[in-house]
Amino acid sequence: MKLDKKMIKSILFEIAEKSTSAEAIISLENYNNESVKYHLKTLIEAGLVKEVSWKRTFESPEFRPTDLTMDGHKLLQALNQSNIHKALKTLQPIVATTAAKALVDYLIQLS
Repeated sequence: MKLDKKMIKSILFEIAEKSTSAEAIISLENYNNESVKYHLKTLIEAGLVKEVSWKRTFESPEFRPTDLTMDGHKLLQALNQSNIHKALKTLQPIVATTAAKALVDYLIQLS
């Protein structure tokens, strides 16, 4: 599956908006659950989102991340800039994990 920059931004924004001590429920209307699950797994592996629990409901699975990591907050801030390419280039050397660097590199190619 190909990563979708808009979905990544939507997921990070949704987590940041709903983040509390309890787990946030992530449901994006314009995306199917499998795509959201794939992107969320990628963000967790990149160290941008803290661990998540999965809960199956009658309607669909619910994705419940606990919060963004510091790198997740940095990436969301970069994705909200008017010049995304420049912001991602600035972010590239300061993200902590190799997986986060790889994801930022990929997003730079998309921008």
